Amino acid sequence: MRVVRGIAVSGGYGLGPAFHVSAHVPTVQERHIEPGQVRTEIQSFNRALQRAREDLKAISQRGLRHLERRVLEIFDAQLLMLDDREMYHQVTQAIRNEHVSAEWGYHRQVQLALDVLAKSQDEYLRQMEGDIRAVSRRVVQYLQGLKHLTLAELTTPSVLLADRLTPADLVQLPRDKVLAIATRGGSRTDHTSLVARSLGIPAVVGARDDLQPDRRGQRVLVDAENGRVFFSPGRTELALYRAYTERVVESRRRAEEVVGQEARTSDGHRIHMHANLELLQEAEFAKSCGAEGIGLFRTEFLFISAARLPDEKTQTDAYTALAEHFAPHTVTLRVYDLGGDKLFYSYRTEDEPNPAMGWRAVRLLLDRPALFRTQLRAMYKTAAQVGNVQIMFPMVSSLDEWKRILAFARRVREELEQEGITPAKRVPLGVMVEIPALALEADRVAPHCDFFSVGTNDLIQYLLAVDRQNPLVIERFDSFHPAVWRMLHNLAVTAHKHDIPISICGDLASDLRALPLLVGVGFDELSTVPGAIPQIKDVIGDFSREEAEALAREVLALHTGKEILSLVKKTWRRWGRRSRRKADR
Repeated sequence: MRVVRGIAVSGGYGLGPAFHVSAHVPTVQERHIEPGQVRTEIQSFNRALQRAREDLKAISQRGLRHLERRVLEIFDAQLLMLDDREMYHQVTQAIRNEHVSAEWGYHRQVQLALDVLAKSQDEYLRQMEGDIRAVSRRVVQYLQGLKHLTLAELTTPSVLLADRLTPADLVQLPRDKVLAIATRGGSRTDHTSLVARSLGIPAVVGARDDLQPDRRGQRVLVDAENGRVFFSPGRTELALYRAYTERVVESRRRAEEVVGQEARTSDGHRIHMHANLELLQEAEFAKSCGAEGIGLFRTEFLFISAARLPDEKTQTDAYTALAEHFAPHTVTLRVYDLGGDKLFYSYRTEDEPNPAMGWRAVRLLLDRPALFRTQLRAMYKTAAQVGNVQIMFPMVSSLDEWKRILAFARRVREELEQEGITPAKRVPLGVMVEIPALALEADRVAPHCDFFSVGTNDLIQYLLAVDRQNPLVIERFDSFHPAVWRMLHNLAVTAHKHDIPISICGDLASDLRALPLLVGVGFDELSTVPGAIPQIKDVIGDFSREEAEALAREVLALHTGKEILSLVKKTWRRWGRRSRRKADR
């Protein structure tokens, strides 16, 4: 047996024969044409663009049946790349003036764009790079008269191995024939991973070794829970797979029974379950999963997918629709977390060496008061109309910065009141705690704050100095590191001391292993992806608050992440046996 490690991006297990996907990457060489061929060459370029558009539209239509809207927007973005007027102008000018072939002129412009993106480490830019490569490969293949790769002919249920798969590849897959995927390239947040999660395909990416064509037909087990790929798995690994499959079936059955119930520990302690949303279209799904409100609405997705900056009315209408959908439950609107490439051209700056820790979120908004003012006016207007709104501010790093934000928000509110628009008497304003400096200063910030919401993704990344998108260091991104839990415990203690609510809105909120620890250190509110809510509601009844607090005390005394995770797993096994005995009775 051989084990290859990568990044788990979707969860689950897949077992079956390997099917290696060899994506043809066309080679483009510099080629010149005769002056009399210019018109024909431009016509060929236009045809290639049109055929690529038709492909993407067909793929998007196919995806309407089983993909959420935010995933389909990937293909909308790729269509916009095909319609890039500046790119088209540069290529056709090169054909006319330099007498180069369409494929060379196009390839050269694409490479210039990729060279710019290569200078940045920003997550969103990496996503764009994958889209640009996928679109350009499709266009060049049509220019060269090659058939674009499709996996629609896959006939036997298989585990797909590939250097890289595109979102379009996955959408065209016969879903019943794909047991799992493992790729050499990719990251947890790239668009291929997003599509894999949306389709429910177990996936491991960044598995840099041993995904070779000669593996075809070999039995493979993809463990998309822990980021491992087993070739010719042994009895132990197969037993884990069977146990997981049985647990999934039972968990889904139990989750369906509790979806409409409140989340409570076995001794009745109430945990409030909220949803993280990016698009309004996800609201009904979140409600059907049992969400009691929205703990995080990422408003920047209104910004990114819009053809122009959304004005005050557009934003007000969107926020109001969401608030009304969940009334009387609370809806938390996060102000724009924009940065890196997630900006319109008028807000771009020079390339930043590290955009993730650069000019983004409240830093950008405070420097662009007109943008900030428009959004806060829309949020306060929603609060005036519906009332169940609170506003959250990301990437706050100090008490001074927080006071600047409060002063700005107060001026906006006073401006609206002078216009005769009176928001609810109290619109809670809170910070998203994701910078360690603010977590360490929480005791000084809390008296000036209405709530804390902990963004564990960035908090852990910054605390441990580990880029969670980098496969070379991903194993060092340890959610069970002792420093993480001491910081979370201190934040919860501080919030309760100052009598303000505190919630978790990062990925840790959906990690079932961490659930009793979160309850034990003092978190009473969790906000997570909607689909995780039913299972959390189900398993939270397997332990009491007293047991969770006792476990947390033990964990806080340990010295390594391995020790903590070992104790948590051992405890869950004990609770699980007790729960099964109870169910049998």
